[in-house]
Amino acid sequence: MAKRSSKTGNAGNAKNPKTRQAVNTITRAPPTQPEGLEQYDFQALLEKHHTKSAVIRHLSAEGLSRSDIARVTGLRYQHVRNVLLMPIGKAALIAQG
Repeated sequence: MAKRSSKTGNAGNAKNPKTRQAVNTITRAPPTQPEGLEQYDFQALLEKHHTKSAVIRHLSAEGLSRSDIARVTGLRYQHVRNVLLMPIGKAALIAQG
């Protein structure tokens, strides 16, 4: 019986060079900002609020949807959702003053 490699099915180890090249060239699309969200500059907000979580909470308080917050910040929707569902920790409460 032939010994099976533990890496079977891993496209990064594909024997076909075209498959390997295709896997290596897949990248995430850059974030796009729909109309009306150009006013939000993530880097400026990050300097003001100091953490990504604080920026997410600020944008939510401004009335932006989770999807729009993800677009503005370039973060994944799931990260935005997790931050908004998680209660604010003691360190965040102290930082808010």
